[in-house]
Order: sequence, then C-alpha cells, then structure tokens
Amino acid sequence: MVNQFKVKIKRRAVKALERLPEPYRLRVLKVLEELRSDPIPFRNYDVKKLRGFEDTFRIRIGDIRIVYTVSWSSKTIIVHFVGYREHAYR
Repeated sequence: MVNQFKVKIKRRAVKALERLPEPYRLRVLKVLEELRSDPIPFRNYDVKKLRGFEDTFRIRIGDIRIVYTVSWSSKTIIVHFVGYREHAYR
C-alpha cells in the first residue's frame, strides 16, 4: 500500500508492552499494525486527541492506553506510551 505510515515505538513503550499480559499484548500489536494504514482509527477504537499537544492521540483498549503522535509530513507515528490508565497521563 502506498499510503503506509511508519510506526516507531519508544523504548519505554516497548518495555511496557513486553510486561503486559498476553491477551492485551496481542490486542495492542493488532492496533499498532492498523495504525500503519489508518493513523486515527476512530471507527474501530476509542480514539481521542489529547488536549495541549499537537497531533497527539490516545487509544483505549479496556484498561490499556496507547499514547502516540502522528507526523503527517514524514508519515511517521511515534508511540510514546503503552500501559494501564493509572500510569498513562503522568
């Protein structure tokens, strides 16, 4: 597909992803794969733009949050955080 975005995951998010229980980890990996073709998949997931940040969004999957930024010019998505809600907004 021509309009694919590149997904980059920060080291902190990778470590948090590795610590997640297997069912959540698989769901998060599925979402990250979908972000490549649709950077704001609001039809399939609970996606909200974070106030105070430019082009930064969060996706809710049960108790898990994925916080990421979309760079439209370079077609890159940077995943900043993957983890439980109580740790997401610090």
